[in-house]
Amino acid sequence: MKRVLSVILVICMLGSVLFSTAGCGLFAKRIDAGTEAAKLLLANERLDEDLVGGKIDLGLSATQQKMRARMPKKTRGIPDKQLANSGSAYTWTQFPNRSHSFVEFNQFMKGVEEEVADVAEDIAHMKNNVGVTDKWVKVGREKQMLRVYENYDMLIVVGEYEDLHIYYRYTDENAKNVYELFSLMSYDDGTTGEIRTMLIPGERYEYMYNNSNGFTDYFIAENSRGYWLNTRFNYHHGENGYKNISFSPYIVRDGLGYGAFLTADSVNPALNNAWYSLFDPGAGRELFRITDGYGDYHFNLYMTAIRDGFVSVSSKDARFDAEEGVYDTAHLDTLTTQNGVYTAISDDNQLPEDAFAFIDGYVQYIYGDEIYYGSLDFAMMDTKMSIADACQEFGSYAGTLGLRLYCDMETVATSLDHASLLAENFSDSFFWNGYKMDSIENVEKARAVLQAQFDSARAAYEEVKNFETSNERQRLSGSAHFARLDAAAAGNNSFAGKVIRLSGVTVSTSDVALFEDGKEYVLKVGLSLLDESGNPISVNTVPLSGTEPVSVRFAGNSITLAASGEYEIPMNLHQGQYAAVVYVATKDEGIRVSEIQKVAFVSIQNGEIENSAMHLEASENNKNLILKYQIKNIRYVTVEATKEAYTYDEIQRLLNLEILAYGAPFHGAVLEYENGEAVAEGATLGKGTYRLMCYLATEDGLAQSYTYLQIV
Repeated sequence: MKRVLSVILVICMLGSVLFSTAGCGLFAKRIDAGTEAAKLLLANERLDEDLVGGKIDLGLSATQQKMRARMPKKTRGIPDKQLANSGSAYTWTQFPNRSHSFVEFNQFMKGVEEEVADVAEDIAHMKNNVGVTDKWVKVGREKQMLRVYENYDMLIVVGEYEDLHIYYRYTDENAKNVYELFSLMSYDDGTTGEIRTMLIPGERYEYMYNNSNGFTDYFIAENSRGYWLNTRFNYHHGENGYKNISFSPYIVRDGLGYGAFLTADSVNPALNNAWYSLFDPGAGRELFRITDGYGDYHFNLYMTAIRDGFVSVSSKDARFDAEEGVYDTAHLDTLTTQNGVYTAISDDNQLPEDAFAFIDGYVQYIYGDEIYYGSLDFAMMDTKMSIADACQEFGSYAGTLGLRLYCDMETVATSLDHASLLAENFSDSFFWNGYKMDSIENVEKARAVLQAQFDSARAAYEEVKNFETSNERQRLSGSAHFARLDAAAAGNNSFAGKVIRLSGVTVSTSDVALFEDGKEYVLKVGLSLLDESGNPISVNTVPLSGTEPVSVRFAGNSITLAASGEYEIPMNLHQGQYAAVVYVATKDEGIRVSEIQKVAFVSIQNGEIENSAMHLEASENNKNLILKYQIKNIRYVTVEATKEAYTYDEIQRLLNLEILAYGAPFHGAVLEYENGEAVAEGATLGKGTYRLMCYLATEDGLAQSYTYLQIV
């Protein structure tokens, strides 16, 4: 019988595939030579020690709320201090901290990291306790194969119930470490599920789930803008051709989490913003949900946002489940604060204009956490007030009720500036798999790309499924190491513009344990990220494209290889300092068999290199070329005019799209000409250069800056 995996458990607890170390048996031999030893050395070198050791810390909150699968279970009883029954109404007096938004954010982020950590452990186990590559090996009740390539490792696992898992660890074109995991599963109900998980540690997290019954759940989080932008989204294809998409993008910045909820369907295909929400990730508090409706504002104030002044809420229609002992409500009747008792307004026609009133709320019992959770709904009729003014008005109103909140409403208004800008421009600023998320059609195209990724992972298994199965066990010898290189000739090497020119670089080695007779080897050229001591980090080395190296067939006790030619440097790498390096690799697979060695130069053109992607600067240090890649702290964008005249709002929107891609808006910023003169609202604008104050990402986080737009 195939195992049943709860979709909810899969979402909340991704780390479900654990591999047993049973069945390893005795090691038949120790290996310290040949390509297989080189592959095991590479697999070990590429593992992230923090992931293998479980030293995971997002650094986003002081109190990490425990991840839970939200599965119904018997309650241990209702906490008496939280609930009283007077006979005619149920009254609640205590609401411990809980944030749905933070729990969701935390469970996805931590879940992705925990799943990747499990895979890192499994690759380490294969290297340390199995020591075999390119063959199937029984590990516990599973069948596994470790494959090692020039720039990535692949672990394929066939589970006890024929579930298939394909795991990749590689260095991308920007010298970043990437883990990408695919799981293909079958369930007892006849449906199938597909999961793709991707992690660039500390930078980007992705979780994608497809079920053959039509259920989907997607999550992307990344912090290239100087803060975390996290988006959870869904696609549903129902009966009679009905389709629905929804997005929940939210930002974690300056101690707050805030975002929006957008949706579209077959009937209303344009993305519409339904509400904004705010939470405190550090304290794990839900704060607000704010809806800007048609002529009214709704402020849902969560109980956890109230610092003091709250006494109780009550409801006459609380629901009680005799079996579970659970109370919740569909409606609150009264709110009691230190200033008095307030009765909910049941008729929207009684709402005052330009002033808030208590209209409703809810309380529910949270399974597992065994606490009560709820919010108060306040609303006012208004057709003119800005949302920033509405925030100030609500802050004053809460004070008249005697409620003191954990956040000030000015901060809330500033946060909503960013959230509303994101929501208004979401369809033009959020891309998935190369498609702009502005329509159901583009979502379907992006899903087709995802499906192709699953098909590619499945094809990787099909390619090797009939490979040999081995009972052999090997242990990589403690003396195994990459070959040490001697520089036979430093060469006449130079750097100018964007091109490295090598002439006569020659290396030799007699440290040839990893070399195999009759096999061909080449001397490769790359850029290697440097550590704080200026030493190359081998796993963050990017091969350079250029002149094809000349191969040498190994025979005997030593080998000499050379490199000459031109190699163009990449324009966009993970920020940091890089050095030009050479290393020896097999010609056929590109498996590195030597240490990495810096290249000496006789001529280096120092200074800044023109580059639209990043700030790039070249310098010389002890005859070595050092390239420093940094995030630009000022943005310039040039567009061709498509018409004679633009409005103030059109120019501002073009600038805001650039700001959303690289930073954050500055509260109260006004459109300016290039010289700093303010542009009059309502002005007709033509070709020229305009700017907008903003925050842009730097090495040290967000910093105040400008984004410039030139229309030509």
